[in-house]
Amino acid sequence: MKRFIFCLIFFSTFLLVSADAKLPKLKAKEVILVGKINVHVPQEELEFYAKSWGVTDLSASDCYVIYNYGYKNYIIGTVLNQPLRIYNEDYYVCSKDDYFLSKRKVQDKTKLTAESPIKWHFFGSDDFYINLPFSFEVEIPEGKKFVYVGDFDYYLDGSDFHITKVVVSDSFESAESFLKEYFGQPVDLYKAGIKPL
Repeated sequence: MKRFIFCLIFFSTFLLVSADAKLPKLKAKEVILVGKINVHVPQEELEFYAKSWGVTDLSASDCYVIYNYGYKNYIIGTVLNQPLRIYNEDYYVCSKDDYFLSKRKVQDKTKLTAESPIKWHFFGSDDFYINLPFSFEVEIPEGKKFVYVGDFDYYLDGSDFHITKVVVSDSFESAESFLKEYFGQPVDLYKAGIKPL
């Protein structure tokens, strides 16, 4: 079974080179959403169904894929600066527990609607994954380019991994520190309140 090998083998490489990332040159209606995704599943259930799907390495790390507008023209992300081969250029892979940086287009001067789901791959498996809703509106003051939207924790249960609850929490200061380390300089990060759709 295919694996998202770079989520496992090259993660240390990211830690060494991430501070060399350059601040993006964004156009008028482009912003970077910043946040974090995590998934909680009863471990016994998860391992049982993983084996049913043919997953053999239960020590592998989870990965998730998030929409990233215009990847071909602008590369950004928190794992390795390359897309998954099985996805097109408008998606980006993140490692579990990392902040995502997702480039988006604002629909008008101040409003952005996010509707693309998150695809969470258990144990880094191409085949064993679930789509998570990631739909909300957010008001963004004109001129703000980095927008923190929160930490999203999804709680799943049952054989169909249905969502029992979603908790959105605030780690704004930690996100600020991450961006400063990632880009090697302070970043003007705006904390936005989201409106679920």
